[in-house]
Amino acid sequence: MTRCPQNVTLTHVPSDRLPDWSGEGVTLLLDLQRRGLLAQVEEQFRIARQGGFAGFDVFLFLLYFFGSRMKGGLRNFWVSASVHGEALAAVGGRVRLPSPAAISRALGIVDPELPRSLSGRLLMEVPGIDDVLRHPSAQTFDATGSNWHLFDFDPTVTTLRQRRLASGADLPPGHRRSADLAAPGHAGRKRGEVQFRRAALQHAGSALWLAGGLERGNGDRRAELTDALDALVATCARIHHPLSRSLIRMDGEFGSVPAYTACRERGVPFLTRLNRPEMYLAPDVRRRLAEATWTYVASDCSGPRRAAAELGTATIPAAPQTRRSDGTPFAPVTVRVIVSRYRRDGEAEHGHIIHGWQYELFVADVGVEPWPAADLVRAYFGRGGQENRFAQEDRELGLDHVFSYHLPGQALAVLVGLMVWNLRIVRGFELDSPPAVAATGTPRRDEIDPRPAGHMPEEPDEEPDEPPPAPSEAEAELGRRLTAWDWTRWNKKNPGWCWDPETVRLLCPTGKPHGLITVSVPERGRRVGQALFRGARGACATCPLRSECHRAATPIESPRSVGITVDRDFAQRLRRLHRVASAARNPRRVPKPRPRRRTLGIAVPATEIAPGDFAVRDATLLPAVSRRFFADAIRGLSVSVSLQPTAPRERLHPMLAASPAARHHRRLTWQQHLARYAREPGSPVCIALNGGLRLQSIIDPKGALQ
Repeated sequence: MTRCPQNVTLTHVPSDRLPDWSGEGVTLLLDLQRRGLLAQVEEQFRIARQGGFAGFDVFLFLLYFFGSRMKGGLRNFWVSASVHGEALAAVGGRVRLPSPAAISRALGIVDPELPRSLSGRLLMEVPGIDDVLRHPSAQTFDATGSNWHLFDFDPTVTTLRQRRLASGADLPPGHRRSADLAAPGHAGRKRGEVQFRRAALQHAGSALWLAGGLERGNGDRRAELTDALDALVATCARIHHPLSRSLIRMDGEFGSVPAYTACRERGVPFLTRLNRPEMYLAPDVRRRLAEATWTYVASDCSGPRRAAAELGTATIPAAPQTRRSDGTPFAPVTVRVIVSRYRRDGEAEHGHIIHGWQYELFVADVGVEPWPAADLVRAYFGRGGQENRFAQEDRELGLDHVFSYHLPGQALAVLVGLMVWNLRIVRGFELDSPPAVAATGTPRRDEIDPRPAGHMPEEPDEEPDEPPPAPSEAEAELGRRLTAWDWTRWNKKNPGWCWDPETVRLLCPTGKPHGLITVSVPERGRRVGQALFRGARGACATCPLRSECHRAATPIESPRSVGITVDRDFAQRLRRLHRVASAARNPRRVPKPRPRRRTLGIAVPATEIAPGDFAVRDATLLPAVSRRFFADAIRGLSVSVSLQPTAPRERLHPMLAASPAARHHRRLTWQQHLARYAREPGSPVCIALNGGLRLQSIIDPKGALQ
């Protein structure tokens, strides 16, 4: 095959054209400059450093990074950005971009109050979210036709794995970089020894992030909820929307009296689970479950078809040990309780199972007329969409990366990433806004669930009322029952372990005994409990198999604990025998009698309130499409930046100080620190955008740049 001749020319003349990934960052910078917000960010994005780059340089670097949609971390981005660092910095009025090492040093000294103070400005004011929130497509309309704003509040966890640290007499003490960033906690389905979490508040109708502070480990629930409520109240005040028509949807983690009280004190209606299993024991609750009118919940065919009913109102007291920060107790809270049910075989995933029905309780601080029970249940499970947005932000912004091992620095970087997310939604919305016409309400048509709930007998006590056996009989009976338990299946999953009937102990692969320390009986509705065995303290310190049995973060003196799963009846009998035997072995540790748990009753309203005439209509805005509109407008954009040569700065000899303040190494003012890497005033920067006509409404709406 004959090939065409090719002429290849190599040149050392640099091109003014920036890489394609820089188009979004340049566009967003020009947009902020046009709206007069860039100078405000320069003034308020402050990182206290004696020298080096200012906080605005960090902001500029992170804005380019998140706007590049580049996979990998900051170092991978710097490989491409460093070639055009001077031109990229010139768009923001700076001399050059900081390196990843400089970014790491700057984020490592961020003041803890800086992310908190910048949260509202970066997530609300800089993107300009008001027009999107006011649009009818981002709002929910209740059964009376009134508009509501729904907010989702749910923490998301980032876990870190910890390798074993080498130790020895000739090695210095080990130190983990993640010690200031993460701590042990409940990681859920994620794997990791330590974690930090972000308590994210998101507007459900528009997917705009409104708050997202970071905490180590399991976090501080009350502080996280307080920050979220502050952001919610500020958002409603910005768009002049009454708080009485806002609804915050929360996980069962916040289904407690402190959370209810915090929302009530702010005037924010809430919707969450009610984690009070003792309510199912109350006779009036069981009677209500059997006599209530059940209405089918609108189904999306992705799970069991639920039905919902009004249960009434309940007065929820706080636990005796639950106190306010000043030590005063919480007052009981009277709330509206609704219940859902669906057919389920086996154990309850949530709630309680009674005769093949799984019941789940919810608390709603809204009226029956605007929000019927079936619509509230559907609204609660609609909060699962926030989990999808967590995955989307990780995919589009890479917020699951560790940008700094200093928690405030990590929070500041994540905050800039969330700002870019909001900017994409708002700017895409501006490119092709839908018509602002509220759809007319459709008449509601409730479908009654005719299936009977069946007889609701009162459940028996947790343990049978029978005289306790003698201590010697209890010890012997405990050994016989444990020896007779089927250990074959358990040993297959735990090779090397065996049961010793003579010592009534569980032996590990190295022969160390593990005695029974406690037996947990499952809650009502659950069928399995656990018997826990533990070795002697310090017995595992010199064990050759310690690294295989223990996690890396386990203290050296901690013994190994293992458990076996037993059914409910067996667990009740084991615990009864174990208590008697333990009291005989340790006379000073006589177990106190367990008080019977108080059952919470329900107050059924005397008159049923009829729901509104319309079907509840959810928000219709598609935030992913809005972000795609903005991405499509950026695609094909070619950015060229040419820098006009300026007169070189007069430089002194390195041994000479420019001023007495410089000789004394005095602290620089914020303006002096910002001017350190600023371009000379009057030095022109020529920016050419080719193929960006669709972005004119964002960059140059009046056509002044033509």
